[in-house]
Amino acid sequence: MFGNGVQVSIDVPSPAVYCPGQPVSLQAMGNTAGFPITYNWSAGNPDIQIIGGNSPNVTIKAPAGMHTVQLIASNGFCADTASASFTVRPAVEIELPGGSATVCADSVTLTLAPIGPVNVVWLNANQDTLGTTIVITLPVDSAVQYIVTAVDSFNCISTDTAFLNSAGINLSVTTPPPAALCAGLPVVLQAGIGGSGLPVNYSWSSIDPNVQIMGGNSSSVTVTAPAGTHVITVVAQNDFCIDSTEVTLEIQDVQYLDGDLTLDLCKGLDVGFSYTGNLPVSWDFDDNNNSNQGL
Repeated sequence: MFGNGVQVSIDVPSPAVYCPGQPVSLQAMGNTAGFPITYNWSAGNPDIQIIGGNSPNVTIKAPAGMHTVQLIASNGFCADTASASFTVRPAVEIELPGGSATVCADSVTLTLAPIGPVNVVWLNANQDTLGTTIVITLPVDSAVQYIVTAVDSFNCISTDTAFLNSAGINLSVTTPPPAALCAGLPVVLQAGIGGSGLPVNYSWSSIDPNVQIMGGNSSSVTVTAPAGTHVITVVAQNDFCIDSTEVTLEIQDVQYLDGDLTLDLCKGLDVGFSYTGNLPVSWDFDDNNNSNQGL
């Protein structure tokens, strides 16, 4: 009587840890009793690819994580099973704030997805070293590229690249000088933006119902307001970002000098008049010659 038994095992290195993208090579070992053996490798994870699944030696491509494969070896009379577990290390991955590559601020804080202890180096597109920390804050003033290289405790090396675009608005407002802010007179406010140059929609407003804003959806508006302190709010928005700012206008009341001033002057004597306020002034000496200059 002859033995037809099959004894099979899988040769797995120790530790069974592989780097990202590294193929996993497994080999069937054991006693075949001299009969031809049929091998059937399988894995419960559909993301695992087994190359050469009917031979004793297979190559496996698997995503990051811990995986187990099964082997059935049969000689037509008997069969045996074996399994092997291995781990594929995750690759370094840059986590973008909010998951978006479009940045509204002047800088961005990048961090790495947790993969355990690693040594990292951040580079720009020119391969200049920017830092060696897990979390790093970097400028974004246009379309930029940042690269990180990581080496983990198993000496696995992986890289990731972040392509970032700036859509920031950087809103500002230009106002006339204080001397030009008079009650009832139009005041022109001009919004300015920087950064991406993307089309921007504007919205101007004031909580004071006595403030009139003409052209409230454009970058330049004309404001007419009574005397007092008024806060004008402007909101600028593009397809990605929003920015706002406030402008405080100190509107002065119009001042008049009522009544006539009569002076007895000596012939040939120069007389000067002066106004000590901060408003524009016009002098009228009833000689059909209005002037901003004294007599």
